[in-house]
Amino acid sequence: LVLVAGAMLPTTAEAGVAVKVTDPKTAAFELEVDGVEWLNSADTRFFANGKWHSASDGSLVLEKSTTSDGEDMHGKFSELAFEWSASSTPVLTSIRVYNDEDTFVVFEQSYPEGANGTSTGDREDVNSQFPSFKIEDSPD
Repeated sequence: LVLVAGAMLPTTAEAGVAVKVTDPKTAAFELEVDGVEWLNSADTRFFANGKWHSASDGSLVLEKSTTSDGEDMHGKFSELAFEWSASSTPVLTSIRVYNDEDTFVVFEQSYPEGANGTSTGDREDVNSQFPSFKIEDSPD
């Protein structure tokens, strides 16, 4: 199972988009556009083996993180990739930033060995929270 989400972002040619890891233990990150902070990540969580696994409480364990540059049919990109363990279930997440002709970010998650016990019991609920972002009230 692979889930992908992406967003086109307006930028100037000089700066573009940057992703900065703010906590290497939980892989928390912020997304900047033209040097201005736009979004801060919320807790990364996955429901597997009948329970929630969370980066913030340590039940979702970050095993490895890597950075790389590459190119595909969409253009040149920089990628942050994370390998997680939700109990015995491996989970992969990545953030790909394209700052070529078009500027956009692609978030991807996958369960390379599949996953069991992923139903939360509520059909209105999601079983993963990546990416997830903190939403703050704007001042009036």
